[in-house]
Amino acid sequence: MNLKIYHKSAIIWNVILFILLSFVFVYLSNAVYFSESIFKKSFLTSFVNSNKFLIGYYALTVLLTYRLSKKSRLFFVLSSLLTVSFISYQLFNDFSKLILLILFLFIIVSYYIYYFLSSELSESYYNPLYSAEDLFDPMLKKFKCNISWDESNLSAYFTNWSSSGFFIFVEGQSKGKVPKLVDVEIKYEGIVFKCRAKVVSKARNNKGFGLKVLETNNEENSDTSWFGFYEIIDKMGYHVEYLK
Repeated sequence: MNLKIYHKSAIIWNVILFILLSFVFVYLSNAVYFSESIFKKSFLTSFVNSNKFLIGYYALTVLLTYRLSKKSRLFFVLSSLLTVSFISYQLFNDFSKLILLILFLFIIVSYYIYYFLSSELSESYYNPLYSAEDLFDPMLKKFKCNISWDESNLSAYFTNWSSSGFFIFVEGQSKGKVPKLVDVEIKYEGIVFKCRAKVVSKARNNKGFGLKVLETNNEENSDTSWFGFYEIIDKMGYHVEYLK
C-alpha cells in the first residue's frame, strides 16, 4: 500500500549518512590509489565523470531509503557489495593498510546498519498488512480502539501491532485533519489501556494510520499503558500472523 510518511527515525537518517560516507570512502580510496589529493578539484571532477553508475546507484539507494521502500534493503546490500568490490580491486593492485582497515570497519558497520534498517522497515506502523485493492475492509477486527484529539475522536481497530506501535483502520471518516499527536484508548477485559501516540504514516485514503507510542498512562496497581496491553496479548498468543 502507498503510504504517506510523516516521521523518519534516526535509523533512516543514519542509513542515508552511511551511504553518503560510502561515496566518500570510495573517493578516498581512489585518491590513495592514484596518489592524488582529495582536495584537488580536477581529480574530483574526473572521479565523478568516471563513476557515474556507482554515484547514480548510491543516489537511488538514498532515495529508496528516504521513502522507506522495502526495496531499499536489497539496494543497500548491493551498494555495500559494490563498494567492497571496488575497494578490494584497488587493494589487490595497490595494497594500503589504512584502506584495508577502513574496509574492515565498513563491512562490520554495514552489517549492523542493514540489521537496523530491516528492523525499522518491519515496524508495525509502517506496515498496514492490508491492501488498498481489497474488496472489503481488513478482516482482522480482534482489537478495537478509540483515538481522540481536541474535541474529535474516531473508532478504529488494529491491523498490525508491535511493542513500539501499531497500525489502525478507522471506521467512518474524520471530520477534520488528524493531528500529529493523538490519545489512544483501548478497552479489553474490563480494563482501559491508554497511551499517547505520534502519527508517523497515513494511507492515501485517510482510512489507515500508523502510530508510534510516545507516552503511557501507568497506575499504581496495574499497568494500563500500551506496553501493558501488548504484554497481555503477546502472552495470550495473539500474534498478527496467526489472526489473519
